[in-house]
Amino acid sequence: MSRYSPRPTAVQYSFGPGPITPAVKWLIIANVVMFVATWFFERPIFEYLGLSPQAVVERQWVWQLATYLFVHGGPVHILFNMLGIWMFGVELERLWGTRQFLKYYAITGIGAGLTV
Repeated sequence: MSRYSPRPTAVQYSFGPGPITPAVKWLIIANVVMFVATWFFERPIFEYLGLSPQAVVERQWVWQLATYLFVHGGPVHILFNMLGIWMFGVELERLWGTRQFLKYYAITGIGAGLTV
């Protein structure tokens, strides 16, 4: 028997967290749709849906605390955000379940908007 013969192994290699989960898929779709919409309606989308702390306080546009999560400034911005959602979101959704993952996404997103 050769000293360097391949041994059977149970180690498997894969790229990324595996198949995409339902909530992650819909979050990515929603973000991409909103990004494409900003090409056609850039000013109104950024004005009404992007986060402006002054508008939230003075005009009571509180919906901006949730809608800004889907507004992105450019191709690199959305690319890295969606990469992060895919890399970490799939694993978290599998671990916690869809409902808990979406709750976490909303709470952390709105919480970040409140701290601006």
